[in-house]
Amino acid sequence: MNAPTSLFRTLRSLACAAAFFLAFGGSAQAWPWNSEPQPLLHDRTAIRADAGSPLTWDRSARILWFVAGGKLNFARWNGTTFLPGTGSEIAVNAGAGIVVDEGWHAVYFLDHNFHLQFARPSPGGVGLIRGSVGDESLSRLLAVDNRTHSVFAYDSVARGIRLYSYRVKTKARESSLIAPGLGKAGDTAAWDSNLRVLYSSHETADTTVPRHPRARSLGDPTGTGTLLPWPLVATAWDGRKWSSRVIDETGVPQLPAIRATDHTVFYARRDELDKLRTFRPVAGSRAELFSSVSGWSGADTFEDHDRYEIKAPNYPDEWENSGSVTTGLVA
Repeated sequence: MNAPTSLFRTLRSLACAAAFFLAFGGSAQAWPWNSEPQPLLHDRTAIRADAGSPLTWDRSARILWFVAGGKLNFARWNGTTFLPGTGSEIAVNAGAGIVVDEGWHAVYFLDHNFHLQFARPSPGGVGLIRGSVGDESLSRLLAVDNRTHSVFAYDSVARGIRLYSYRVKTKARESSLIAPGLGKAGDTAAWDSNLRVLYSSHETADTTVPRHPRARSLGDPTGTGTLLPWPLVATAWDGRKWSSRVIDETGVPQLPAIRATDHTVFYARRDELDKLRTFRPVAGSRAELFSSVSGWSGADTFEDHDRYEIKAPNYPDEWENSGSVTTGLVA
């Protein structure tokens, strides 16, 4: 079993909504503490998760979901401190990721049979309510549409993106393959809820999948098939049907990011170590735009290490005024 790793917090918006990421253990240069993300604390104890655990943050319920001891777990912010969940016996296929529906406060995951499952805190706050969705064999969860409560996942048997849509009249889910001809998904996906476009990374895309005219091709200089193209694929709903196309070949599996204000998608390419690529789709009167940003070499990333001493955590002012600031040591 992987060694536990501290959970770290960083600010994500002016409203001080918390976003979280997991940093791996190992030797690391000690950066100034004020420039580092701060550990999640319950009283004086750092909350721990399995190394490499997926994380997902329910902003409306202020619950962080993660995997600890191979089981689904969560920590809830109560306005003063984080309260760890009581733990569960729900085993999770951590490599498939976890995604959350912020409207229903339900977290979706795959069990060890690669079937889609969900869980949510019980009304009393003790334990979890669990259920299953469909019987398809999946390998990766991609995203959730919080407006329609739909779930996107990669179907390894059908080689494509599968949508589990919720029907209000029948109060049941319907499963459909919306994007065939795609290789293994490399990570979770980015969902643009306003334009209704899913951006996902795949090992390959069949020749039947349309390509953007400006999509570049990345060859394999080794000639061994080791370096795969990993195309960035956009799967969009036009009001009548779903369609997919390759935006660009990236050479690396990744989770793209979306800037909601102008729908710009950020992604990396294998052959550009210091650049970040961007794509802005057509939106209203604005034409689509390919561009890049330099200076993204990854020099400002951080690693968790047991020698770090937890000093005064850099809480937002709103949090400091609502409760005491705790200190402790990463065990």
